[in-house]
Amino acid sequence: MDNPSLSPLPPPPRNTLPRPDNHLPSAILVTCFCCMPLGIVAIVMAAGVDSAWDAGDREKAYRDSERARQWVNWSILAWLAGVVLSALVAAFVHYTAHH
Repeated sequence: MDNPSLSPLPPPPRNTLPRPDNHLPSAILVTCFCCMPLGIVAIVMAAGVDSAWDAGDREKAYRDSERARQWVNWSILAWLAGVVLSALVAAFVHYTAHH
């Protein structure tokens, strides 16, 4: 007969936070297809999420997760800005060459 009050292990915490998303797949994709410098920063931030979580630093893990997501978004925005700027320059060159 096992008595649960004599268990050597403490009960699991009731309000544990879920492991934050490290955004590593997104960071790798934006590094390859959008803006490499910003994507590399996103990868570095994403790599810090799991190591901070495993070290028990929950606050840093969530902070690094948010930063990784922000760098992914900045990389996408930089790519979009480059596409728009390239289209504007191409339109300007085309317009000035024909007038």
